[in-house]
Amino acid sequence: MSSRMSSNNPLAPPKNTPSDEGAQSARWSYVRDADVLMLNQDMGAGSLCLPLSHAQTQRLQALGATTECLKFTICSPSLIELVLVGKKTSVGLWGGLVNRADDVDGIINSLQKALSFSEQIVSEVNSLVVVIDRNYKVRRFNRVCEEGSGMKEADMIGIDAHSLFLPASHQLAAKANIADFFREGESFETVRPVNSPLGQRMVHWRNKLVRGGSDEDTYLVCSGIDITEDLANRQRLHEQATQDHETGLPNGLASHQLLEAAIQLDRPITLISLVVLNYRSLRGMLGMSNCENLMKQVVSAIVRATPPEWVVSRPGLPELRLHIEAARTDEEMLAISDELNRAFSQTFLVAGAQVRLHVAIGGARFPEHAASVDELEMAADAAMHAAMTRAGNRFELYASSMRDELAESLWLDAQLHEALEKDQLELWYQPKVNLADGTTNSVEALIRWKHPEIGYVMPDRFIPRAEATGMIVQIGRWVTRAAALQAKAWADDGRPLRISVNVSAKQITHDPSMSHVLKSAQDYCGGLIDVELTESCLLEDAQAARAFIEHCRSLGCGIHLDDFGSGYSSLGQLAGLDLSAVKLDRTFIADQKDSPKQLALLIAISHLAQALGLDVIAEGVETEEMVLKLGSIGVQYAQGWRYSKAVPSDTLMSWLDGR
Repeated sequence: MSSRMSSNNPLAPPKNTPSDEGAQSARWSYVRDADVLMLNQDMGAGSLCLPLSHAQTQRLQALGATTECLKFTICSPSLIELVLVGKKTSVGLWGGLVNRADDVDGIINSLQKALSFSEQIVSEVNSLVVVIDRNYKVRRFNRVCEEGSGMKEADMIGIDAHSLFLPASHQLAAKANIADFFREGESFETVRPVNSPLGQRMVHWRNKLVRGGSDEDTYLVCSGIDITEDLANRQRLHEQATQDHETGLPNGLASHQLLEAAIQLDRPITLISLVVLNYRSLRGMLGMSNCENLMKQVVSAIVRATPPEWVVSRPGLPELRLHIEAARTDEEMLAISDELNRAFSQTFLVAGAQVRLHVAIGGARFPEHAASVDELEMAADAAMHAAMTRAGNRFELYASSMRDELAESLWLDAQLHEALEKDQLELWYQPKVNLADGTTNSVEALIRWKHPEIGYVMPDRFIPRAEATGMIVQIGRWVTRAAALQAKAWADDGRPLRISVNVSAKQITHDPSMSHVLKSAQDYCGGLIDVELTESCLLEDAQAARAFIEHCRSLGCGIHLDDFGSGYSSLGQLAGLDLSAVKLDRTFIADQKDSPKQLALLIAISHLAQALGLDVIAEGVETEEMVLKLGSIGVQYAQGWRYSKAVPSDTLMSWLDGR
């Protein structure tokens, strides 16, 4: 063992060696559950194990992460008093510096080392650390503070911290907080703006009181983190979560939150929901980018058309919402909707194209129509959906029946898909009778839906919904294929009958495969399929309708213009369309018996159609009187209950056999 670690005086410095830092310092260490204290000289001159009592090991194990000073008396073999400066250094391990109790210089040296280490941590910790006394004067100012402010700690000592860093508007509140803090001694956190060379920064301060031996030695330790970027990022995330990217309007989430806040305060609310009905078709023609530019124009038009107190938001791509924290009467809501409709009646210019928009508008009020924000949004949407079924730009105010209508729509949407998938649809047939000889060579195919639980669902209940949702496209394909199968089956049995199928405007404009489906059907049944079109097909997209008619004629299909006489533009279009027949509207037929003018018009239409080489078919014929009247004016065919309702295939065959 080294002479520097004698058993009588293990910490004594070598003779003739100055009592400097290196000579007077030794390190101690202790391992959990051991009964010895290990001493190591700094310069590696040797080590020594000193026995410990149970009480001494307990005191060592009680040391934590903060440096403390312990005084031990150890018998080794004579009594020696030691001063240990140290803390817990690892799992089950404690250590630090050790000196003899009578070695004042050594103890001071050990304490200075520990203090220097703590000072370095305070200085180098990667957060702002400012120590302030009860007079608001700076006592410590660490390196991060120096780098952030461009000022040195030595120049800050004794300076009023508030006047240096805080804007004048925050100084009084901050001083009041500190005064309360020194009085009550409770830790607190706060966010304050801080002036810096980079501009004003937002700092989150955590403040704790550190008490010394007297009030003069009690300080406020402020540790702060610059959260400026974090706040900016949070703001950006909030905007992304609550703001429509293209228009800058509040989105659906933000709108919902605004309504919820108002309802929690029990404030009356008037809510208007608006949808651009032809947005998706425009997006298909113009592209997403151009359509979003269009929506910016729409938003500007709405903002100009509505009073400034209305909040405009955009919960979805084709939808907009307006609300105000006030009750508005029916008349006031109607006036607002009129302004909106006028705003939408203008022509918008997008990518060099002139665009007209069609909208549906619905309104509801809290608490009259709803008890919660969800119910209010549902009520306004239900009114908007009700307005969709009306022609033109319309406004509907919520009524309780609309919720039932919306529920019906949702039920139909789900059940119609199952009807197609599970073969619940049927075709029934109504004969077209030749008035000259009573023969039947043609029938109209009419769809029926046999629901497994509620029985037959009439077409006027589900066809409008199928049109609105686009399901009519899939249904139309099924009808065409089913008609071809039936036509071939009848032909194979020696009873060839032409079958006319109804084609909607949506099938012509939204189903590019319809032409191929029709061709396959004609090829399969030997050309026995005719097509019935309504006037709305010609009005919605005249060019597409003409092209479709030409294609059908090339396939050998007859083209019947359905519901003729119910519109106002059909007469002028008859000569320019390659039609084979016109079907007089049933209401037109039913009314003619009581009106000489109506009868004269019916005669004129019939003669005009025949002059153009078109057959005339009368719908809704119910009495023998009608049959005689129609025959006298030259109508060739009749269809209606006078002869037969629409019936299943086997019933139709029995009816034909009976004639």
